[in-house]
Amino acid sequence: MPDGTALQGFEEMGREDAIREAVLRLRRQMRRASDDPVRVDLLEDDLREGLNTADEVRAFFDDVLALLVNPDTRGRDLVDLADDPQVLDQLDYLVVVVNNLRRRLMQLAARSGS
Repeated sequence: MPDGTALQGFEEMGREDAIREAVLRLRRQMRRASDDPVRVDLLEDDLREGLNTADEVRAFFDDVLALLVNPDTRGRDLVDLADDPQVLDQLDYLVVVVNNLRRRLMQLAARSGS
């Protein structure tokens, strides 16, 4: 697991810049010419998708909190939010993306030999 110092530089840049920098670093670290660059592209896609989907799940919790602290919230507002299946779909998708990302990381680790 990375420590906090490994992420300090990325915190200062935006998410897109951080992802781009991480992928560039990964490409530079690939030791063999036979390494598949498509695998890194897929990892990048998974990383973007996972972060975007996690943001959408987080937005659901923000919506819940906003409703709960609003004194004008009606019971119907809570029911409408609770009945929306979108967050469950996002969680299902997030599980798929996380599994893909984990698999790709393992493949890259196996190919790098470290």
